[in-house]
Amino acid sequence: MSEVWCQVFADVLQREIHQVDKPRYANVMGAAALALVALKFSSFEEISGKVKINKVFKPNQENAKMYDKLFREFINVYYRNKKIYGRLNQ
Repeated sequence: MSEVWCQVFADVLQREIHQVDKPRYANVMGAAALALVALKFSSFEEISGKVKINKVFKPNQENAKMYDKLFREFINVYYRNKKIYGRLNQ
């Protein structure tokens, strides 16, 4: 996942986001980790200790305020267009 998206997620969710090393392969590594746990070859605790973190993104309060404001506007747009989208999908 790109650094821009990691920061956006940190700001919107108000949580630290830990970017794994080689994020392009995060889905595959996650699937492999689930398989190891399901087959009882490992545990989540054991696996989490082996995951290399590339960078940690901390929430930015100013960005969070902006995203909250924009989200309220998104909700307004959604409700104003809901009937139109309903008609278009019939």
